Amino acid sequence: MSPTFSVIIPLYNKGRYIDATLASVTAQTFADMEVIVIDDGSTDDGPARVATHASADTRLRLLRQPNGGVSAARNAGLRAARGEWVAFLDADDTWMPTYLAEMHALARRHPEAGLCACARQGRRIPTLPEECVVSDAAAWGVIYWTGTTMARRTLFATAGLFREGISRGEDRDMWLRLGLHAPTAFLNRELARYEEHAAGSLTDLVPLCHEFPYWEWYDLPRRYPTLRHINPALPATYRDSIRRYATNQLMQLANAHFRAGHRKDALRVLLRCRGMSDMRARLQLLRRILTQW
Repeated sequence: MSPTFSVIIPLYNKGRYIDATLASVTAQTFADMEVIVIDDGSTDDGPARVATHASADTRLRLLRQPNGGVSAARNAGLRAARGEWVAFLDADDTWMPTYLAEMHALARRHPEAGLCACARQGRRIPTLPEECVVSDAAAWGVIYWTGTTMARRTLFATAGLFREGISRGEDRDMWLRLGLHAPTAFLNRELARYEEHAAGSLTDLVPLCHEFPYWEWYDLPRRYPTLRHINPALPATYRDSIRRYATNQLMQLANAHFRAGHRKDALRVLLRCRGMSDMRARLQLLRRILTQW
């Protein structure tokens, strides 16, 4: 019999964190799950630590592959998954003990949802209610985070797998594509912890525009031609909200380039923005760039 959840954890040289991560998963009050850890060519003791956990808990299994990046690792997990729902967790993050139980209850209350998400520690969203169904891409930038998002496994057959060949932004692209085919039920409760590293610094933000083409999101429905056929209930404003979200992401990247002194890159990204959204902010940034040229 298939489990309710398949928990997918990519692992690459995070041996010092994986014990706590796995402990938070196996301690869940909702126990009907399989846990798939994909070792993506680690050179530390992480895989050995996972093997120790697997010997004590038959729900856990370790898959190993040459290093191919986080998308390749998650895709390997998806191909091996058997659960009704797929939950994702990074190897250095943890869940609260009731995470799966509360997400399972959320999914039962909203059978129309193809995704379920919640807040992470310190990131409760004051502009959203305790519980809601989100069908507007404008909210995607705040509700989705890998360790707090799960999706119906069958949805990946429609939306596709994680994009390989890019090292950052692949998760946002995945949530975008899944969200095009089904609404998201959101629980505004902090049920996961994020291990703070150096991510999010200015030097971390700048290369992102080279690694993930946010401007592709403007091309709906050409890039996702099945959208209108698969989910005709999506509101007519959906494409506009996606463009607003893409513009917001590009504006952040353009500003990061500008603050780092990369004026040509800032201008190149800024000129990729389309539509009327954030026009005033775009003109202000353009003036600042040209003034310092």
